[in-house]
Amino acid sequence: MVSILNIAKKLILGILILIVMIFVSLLIAIGILGIYAADNVNSVYSCDLYLSTTEPIYNATLLIPLPSAPDFDSGDYRTFLNISEVTFTNFDTNNISAKIEIQNNYPVLNISAEKITPVYKSHIEPIAIFPGQNESELPSVPAIIYSESYSTKTPELVQMEIHRYYLKMI
Repeated sequence: MVSILNIAKKLILGILILIVMIFVSLLIAIGILGIYAADNVNSVYSCDLYLSTTEPIYNATLLIPLPSAPDFDSGDYRTFLNISEVTFTNFDTNNISAKIEIQNNYPVLNISAEKITPVYKSHIEPIAIFPGQNESELPSVPAIIYSESYSTKTPELVQMEIHRYYLKMI
């Protein structure tokens, strides 16, 4: 009877030692994978701003916070955005300036303009084409008309857009 008890104790002790070894091995493996995973992290950013105004805006300044990461050497935050890769759609780019500046240790996109004017466009109805209909029978496609003010010819307000999409590799 005593020998069975000794064998059972040794068996339980062996199983416990095996469980501890497996647990320690898993912790080491997770730690190693965590270190390598941190070196291979990619971040995708898409920065979009949509602006609409029904009347002109004078002396406008927009400060837009940018995605950033701490720079431990300077104590500031730095952004991965390159201003030359930002696209402006439906803006009068001759009258607008955009630059990245630091506000309270954080980078912001500073967009300034003496005047931001709204853009309206004409509404074009789709032309139905029926089976067997000849293209010469179709009416001519009207041109899109743009304007800075609302009218019956230009009833649709067009959004002004600022866009930047980029991949950041750590």
